Amino acid sequence: MIYTNAFISCRSTKLQSFQFRLLHRTIACNHWLFNIKVKDNPNCDTCQIDDTLSHFFIEYRKVKPFWHSFSNWWQRICSKPQNFTNSAIL
Repeated sequence: MIYTNAFISCRSTKLQSFQFRLLHRTIACNHWLFNIKVKDNPNCDTCQIDDTLSHFFIEYRKVKPFWHSFSNWWQRICSKPQNFTNSAIL
């Protein structure tokens, strides 16, 4: 079901392609580039910690404020609180 969700929920080819690449973990973060021997180091260029997809899209210091704001917005508009874990976001 998760693999067909992008094709059902939107018609944008770019969004469908992005979700496919995210699910198959082929987005070029440093960790992935290190695994295919393109980079010498799997660490984030800014934070110097392992640059996984979770770090790339959620934990990075420039992205983290967005998820905090999004969580606050969601709490305000929904009557049912939602706990946004890293796996739920990805």
